[in-house]
Amino acid sequence: PCAATSPLYHLPSPLRLRTMSVGGTQSPEKLALKEWLSRPPVLTECVLEPVVEGKVEGTTKSQYTLPSSKLNVKEDKVKAKVKEEEERPDLTQLGLTWKEKGNVAYKKGHHRVALNCYTKAISYNPLNAVFYSNRALMNAKLNNHREVVADCDKALSIDPKMVKAILRRATSLIELSEYEKALQDFTLASTLRKPTKLTQTQVNTCQKLLEKQRVQQEKETKKEKELQSEEEKQAQERQMKKEKEEQEQADAKENAKKEKQGKEQEEKVEIQAKKKEEKRKNEQTKEEMEKEQEKEKEKKKQKEKETEKQKEKEKENEIKRGKEEEKNKNGREDQLKSPPTSPSPLLAQSPPATFYQFEKQWNNLTSAEDRLLLASLVPPTTYSTYFASSLTPEFFLTLVGVAALSQRESRPEHALLVLRHLALVPRFTILLMFLSEVEVNEVNKVLSAFPEGLAGVGELKKMYA
Repeated sequence: PCAATSPLYHLPSPLRLRTMSVGGTQSPEKLALKEWLSRPPVLTECVLEPVVEGKVEGTTKSQYTLPSSKLNVKEDKVKAKVKEEEERPDLTQLGLTWKEKGNVAYKKGHHRVALNCYTKAISYNPLNAVFYSNRALMNAKLNNHREVVADCDKALSIDPKMVKAILRRATSLIELSEYEKALQDFTLASTLRKPTKLTQTQVNTCQKLLEKQRVQQEKETKKEKELQSEEEKQAQERQMKKEKEEQEQADAKENAKKEKQGKEQEEKVEIQAKKKEEKRKNEQTKEEMEKEQEKEKEKKKQKEKETEKQKEKEKENEIKRGKEEEKNKNGREDQLKSPPTSPSPLLAQSPPATFYQFEKQWNNLTSAEDRLLLASLVPPTTYSTYFASSLTPEFFLTLVGVAALSQRESRPEHALLVLRHLALVPRFTILLMFLSEVEVNEVNKVLSAFPEGLAGVGELKKMYA
């Protein structure tokens, strides 16, 4: 089919056919188009206007022809679009349906449900003022007065003479304490329709509330002015106080400066007086210092003489000690060599309980035999505690003599026990280092006197090596 055969209007191309729908009903143009499309295709001498890269080119039949198969495809597409337009739901009707559902819910007292229904109706038809007015009523029931004002504003933007929306907005404005705007809405509603008793009472109450609000505002402004005046007074007082404090601080600084200068002057005078006094003292102390130095020199000389005397005395004492030590060594050697004789009556029959008692008896005895017998009374197992801090070479050689006595009495085990426990005394190793050659030879003689094959002799010799 060609656009030139259409009885309605010239169509530039079959690809650009459009349909129209008003209020959900088919227009006369749509009906005529349907009738025309139902006719069989007829090819005539006409102008075709195909779209080529955004431009329209005019051709004739001899220049451009369309196959019948392509014409059928285009025709089917147009029919499908018309069918789709017929089957498309009517949004206006859907909006009215949801509005009725909202009315039913409102009558049952389900305000939240009704609010949702009116919102759904607005989504289908946002140009219906009644939907906004009804939703404003539901918001008022739910005390959402800001939303009431917003819905009424939208309703009045569509229908400025909608009295219900004006009155509902005025009521919510009263709840929001915007009395002046509410009074303007009531006045506007009374101009659009005849005022009722209810609107008149609402106007009167709104005027009273507005007057009360004005009185309250005047009181508040008066209080604010009083507060401002009080604050200004307090600010002035604070400023005066601050200035006074600053003046006092300046005076205090000035006084402190003067006092500082006076103190500095006094200090200078005192320093000068001190310097004079020091000069005088220095002159006096020079003589005293010289006298003291002479005294110190004399004291040093006396100390040097005393130290020399002490050194001489120490030398004499050392000579005496050396002689005594030689006598003691000779006595100990004789003690090791000579056997014991009859015991002295001063010798105790039982071992001394402490080293203090042992030393006391030791000092009372004079002969080496008695001292050897006294040392033999001490059990060998107590040597490590008995002689822990007082093992002298004299005691050591006496105990070695006890071991030699046991060997002569054919008691080698007892002699081994004596020497072994003697080696366990804490000062044993240090004492061995300071023995003379004669003493070391005597100890080795006792060690070599043990019989061969006696257990523990080899270990004992290593201890005394």
